[in-house]
Parts: sequence; C-alpha cells; structure tokens
Amino acid sequence: MAWTRETSCGNEASKCRHRVLPFLRGLGIDLGCGTDRIHHKAIGIDKAIGAGICHDVERLPMFKDASLDFVFSSHCLEDLGPTEDILKEWWRVLKVGGNMVLYLPHKDLYPNVGQPGANPAHLHDFYPEDILKIVKRNFAAKLIRNDVHAEGNEYSFEMILQKLPGGPRLERDLQVTPENACMIIRYGAFGDAIQATPIIRRIKEEGYFTVVQCSHRGAQVLKNNPHIDRLEVLDEGMLLPQDLPGHWEKLAKTYKRFVNLSGIVEQVLLKIKGQPGYDSPDSLRHLICNVNYGDSLHMTAGYRDNAGMTLPELYYLPKEEVLAEKFVRKVKQDTGAEYLILWSLAGSGWNKKYPWAEFVQRTFLEDFTDAAIITVGDESCKILEWDHPRLVKMSGKTTMRQSCLLTRYVDCVVGPETGVLNAASCWDTPKVLMLSHSSKENLSKYWQNTVNITPEPECECHPCHKLVYVLEECPQKPITIEKKDVLRFIFFVRANSGLGIDIGRAVTAESWQEKMKKVPEGPITMEYTGCMALTEPMKILQAMEKFYDQRQKEADNESAGEGRQASPEREEYPDSGASLRPGADTGNGAMGCSAS
Repeated sequence: MAWTRETSCGNEASKCRHRVLPFLRGLGIDLGCGTDRIHHKAIGIDKAIGAGICHDVERLPMFKDASLDFVFSSHCLEDLGPTEDILKEWWRVLKVGGNMVLYLPHKDLYPNVGQPGANPAHLHDFYPEDILKIVKRNFAAKLIRNDVHAEGNEYSFEMILQKLPGGPRLERDLQVTPENACMIIRYGAFGDAIQATPIIRRIKEEGYFTVVQCSHRGAQVLKNNPHIDRLEVLDEGMLLPQDLPGHWEKLAKTYKRFVNLSGIVEQVLLKIKGQPGYDSPDSLRHLICNVNYGDSLHMTAGYRDNAGMTLPELYYLPKEEVLAEKFVRKVKQDTGAEYLILWSLAGSGWNKKYPWAEFVQRTFLEDFTDAAIITVGDESCKILEWDHPRLVKMSGKTTMRQSCLLTRYVDCVVGPETGVLNAASCWDTPKVLMLSHSSKENLSKYWQNTVNITPEPECECHPCHKLVYVLEECPQKPITIEKKDVLRFIFFVRANSGLGIDIGRAVTAESWQEKMKKVPEGPITMEYTGCMALTEPMKILQAMEKFYDQRQKEADNESAGEGRQASPEREEYPDSGASLRPGADTGNGAMGCSAS
C-alpha cells in the first residue's frame, strides 16, 4: 500500500529486517540507524546520540578501503547530499564479495519532496532505476534483489548489490522466491543441522521450494544438500532471544509454509538453566524429555508416521570424496595401519569431553599394532592430543565438514555426543557413542551399528536432559590425574578454581607448556562432570575391540583366510562393575596404566 500517516510509524529498518539479515553477515555498518541498528553485531553510525559512532554518514574516514563485509542503510540516502558521491564513498569501504543493502522510500508510494505529508528532511525521491544508473556508471556489481514492497505498512524498495572485482558493470542474478516456498528454521550447532536433514528432504519431496535458515555452523554440514533450494545463514548474536519470536512471525507471513525446528531439542527436550523444567526432579524431567530427537522434529514438522526412522544425510562434491579417500589411504600408508579409528575429542559442553581419552587410545594402540587413530576437534582440542607413531593429530586442521566426511571412510568412530558422531549416523560405519545428557532413546535409537556407552550406575543424574555449559552446574565426581596427563587435559584443570592454579586460557603448544610449570608435581585430584568421570574406559575398549574383531573377520572372509593376521590374543576384560577407571587402585599409578 502507499504511504499514509498511519503506516508511517518510523523504525523503517524493522520492516525489512527479517528479509535482509542473511546478507548482513560479518563486519559491517548500519548508516543512519538512529538508536536501532539492523542487528546487534552491526556498527551503527548516525548523527543521533545513541548510535555506535556519532558521525556524518556521507564520509567514512574511519574505515579503510575494502574493509567491511556489508553496508546497510534504511530511509537515509534520500536525506543526504549528492547521491552519486555518497554511494561511491559507501562502496569504497565494501570488500569484494560484500553486500550493499538499501531500503528506500519508493517515489510512487511515498509523498514526494514538497508534497503534503512528505518528510521535510527529504532532499531526493528515488525509483530503483535511479540507483541502478549510478551503479552501472561507477561500480562492478551483481544485483541480487530489487523488490518493491507495498504490502502491509511498507512503501519502499529493497535493493541488494554484491561487490565484484573489475571495472564498472552490472550483472543480474536476482533471487526469486516462488509462491510454493517453505521456510525451514534450524539454528544451533552441527549435530542440530544434521538431525534436520530428513525433514528437509521430505518437504522437498512434497514439491516445495525449500529455504533453510541456519547458523554458520549448520551451513557447513548442509552445504550441497540437493533438497535445499536456498540456504540462508545468520551469524550468532545477530538476533537476541527476545528478538526471535517477532522475526519468525514475519517470516511465517512471507512463506506458504513455515517449519520452525529450533528449540525443539534444546529447550523442550534438553533443558536450559533458568527455563522451566531445568530444576525439576530428575525422574519427572526424564519422563517428559526421554523422547527421540528425530521423532520430535518430525512431529513438529507435521509428520507422525515412522518419524525419526529416516536417518540423516550429508552430501559432498566428488572432489571432497576423493580427497577424503586419499587422506585415509595416506594415513594407513604412513602409519602401517590396516584398521583406522576416528576419535572426536570434544563437543560444545563439559559433558562432551571425555577425561580418559588418552588412556583408552594408548591402551588400544598398544594391544592392536595394526590400528591407528585420527583425533579431530577444534583448535582448543590440540591440548588433548598426545604423541604416538599411530596417532594422527588433526584437531584444528580439518574443518568440521571434512571431519564429518571422514566418518564414512574410517573403520570405526568413537566419541561423546558431538556433531561428528551425528554425522557418523548417516552411514553404517561402526560407532562407539559415549552418552551423557541424552539417552539412547533420545539420540541413537535408530542409528545403525552403534554401541552406546553409558556412565556407571553411581552416576544417578544420567541422562540429565540438560544443556550444561558451566562445569559447576553439573553434579561432579573426583578424578585423579598425573601432571603428565594434565598436560593433555589442561583446560579441565584450569576450570577447577579450587586447585589455585592460574594457567590462563592457553591453547597453543608453546604457551601451555610454559604455563604447565605452575602445576605442582604428582597426582592431582579434581572434580569433574559425573557422567564423563564415571564412563568406564573398559566399556569403550570392549566396544572398540568388538568392532575391530568384526572387521577382522570380514577381511579374513574376503581374502579366504589369507593376508591379515588374526586378532592378537588378549585377556578378556573383567566385568564392568569392577572399577578400572584411570586413577583406580590397579597397581599401575594414578592413571591405571604404565607410564609408557
């Protein structure tokens, strides 16, 4: 509709926010923002007091050339001086590949300069073509969106331009949203996005044009999915929790179908501190939350038949597959191994970091000399890695997407409830899953070829059905670690303030080895999250050996009894009721194994 006094309510940016956020990622500015930036990570610039930078928006001397990922301006350009000169200045600070997003009053929908009702501050009236003529003369740009919005309380046009290298030219690659489009929302981490893939496929098979809005982490694993027609990515912190309901409400009005999967697992089935149910009795919380995540997501999307029985999916380019296969072959060649394990070291919470990982890895490599282990994780996980000829340390080296693909080509995947283990559920690769805040019913009910490892019975709180980000929020049990093992487990020691050791937030090999001099000699006893401290290493070793033997039998059958050696003889593990956790009294020191 055209402008009226009733529709002119100010805060024009709020009218387009839900549409333009995916184009405003990274470092950027909101020019003429007043006191309300387009999102919370944007740098606001305005003469008004309360903007992030109180400055004239016609000149931006505080920014170097090509230094910003986006420039956004809403209902501001029409108030300024020479339009061409100002756009040149705004374009100057934009990186190649960055976006300029303009939301301006349309000349045919808003009172023109001098007409009754016109804003007295306006100096110009614009058609979209007026801006495009300037762009053609001066910039190398791709036109991504050029839409007129006269619906509801809008009377503007929305233009999105991407900066290209080279001389002035205007390319067009207009983003079109068909009438039969479905918006699917799934924010969160890697595993959250992976769990949503069966729903995305089903919606696509029903004939919808699928638009998926996710986090930057989710985008890594959703990339190349043929069931996604458009992937929209929001950076964390763009919207605050209180902003989300309004954002979703506007999106829901824009699409024929709207499916919101965010908050179904987290919040509803995994409680967050401060929300209802977090402090409920364990038995009541278990009764309410012990529901399969996949089933719950399917039911939320309106599918109740055989809900979560459809396994997740990941899609890769042929060149990615080739590189993964080559990497696995090279690891086997360099280590002399025939059996390869991928070990995911840590996830997003304290309950997803296993303190006895090195003990289990060392024991397995000593017993099975034709096996090798690849460890994966982010940069901070480097401090959990140790040296061994058949341990390939890849933390901080492989991307999450690459780590997920490796789960398809290795012989076994081991780890806590992480995105890597969720990725492994896409295939029948053998999996050893350490459950913590989830139950088998929650997470791995439909997974193939999986051994679920649960904490010992004395961990009364498992499964807690909680998201735990602060160690102190979790019931804790004592664990004992030698100084040499603290070297690999340093951030757990740092988290325990009772030790009185100030070793800072060291994550690089150079810095943390220096800081380790502050750690006292001898065994250190500390409190750690109960579910991980009480996950019996021998259970994990038994599961790993089971899959090793299974693979050995398959290889023997393939070679008709030739080639590989038989499984090495070893003593059967004692009943898991006997505590052989590192630190127990086994006669081999605090770690329960020899120092070798």
